[in-house]
Amino acid sequence: MKLMGLALISILTTAHVAQAEVIQVPEDCLALQSTPCLMRASQNELLKIPNSLQTLHLGPRSIIKITQIDLQFEVELLDGTLFFEQNLEKLKSAKLNGITVPKVSFFASREGARLKILNSSKFLLSEYDLGLGREGGHELAKIDFLNKKDLISYLAPFFAGKRSLVEYLKSHEAAWRREFTAQNSTQTKVLRRSIASVEEDEKQLLARKIKESQDIKKVRETFFYRTFYR
Repeated sequence: MKLMGLALISILTTAHVAQAEVIQVPEDCLALQSTPCLMRASQNELLKIPNSLQTLHLGPRSIIKITQIDLQFEVELLDGTLFFEQNLEKLKSAKLNGITVPKVSFFASREGARLKILNSSKFLLSEYDLGLGREGGHELAKIDFLNKKDLISYLAPFFAGKRSLVEYLKSHEAAWRREFTAQNSTQTKVLRRSIASVEEDEKQLLARKIKESQDIKKVRETFFYRTFYR
């Protein structure tokens, strides 16, 4: 599978780069709805998917493979960056590199075997190691809520310039603050439960020590009593 992926990348990166901004293999496979459809963007490109009304934003030199069966839509990101703008009313399900994604728009980037997916409504960044799961699938490495600094750092490559990035961040500021508050609340609850658990463990340990001390005292008293009244 890995060798096949490398071969596909080789084909797309060497074929007719000067003739088209989006190289498609087979030719015009997107318009003809021929699947699988391999595409490489030479610059930032916006693609409308026929029938499903889904929109894909490809970053420069990004390579994807699209498979579409009815309204079950699957994209494989082979290299680069991708913003998937989902039309929820027209889509039954969507997968990215075999991973079922929530019905929200998301940002994705791939470098080597590491795939990152950012949920645009929850601001959660999931990182997957491809080829490590069952039958060469995927394995979730970690998932984190992105603070403002990390969010800006991750999103920057997806936008053509600072102005468009700032506009996007401003339009999502309220949503990010809500999720930030919710994440803090959840973490506080987890921390409190952890502290309570530690305190309970300490209480139980102290109770055991007291009981052990009392048991030892009883044994000593019993021994003294039996010895003294022999």
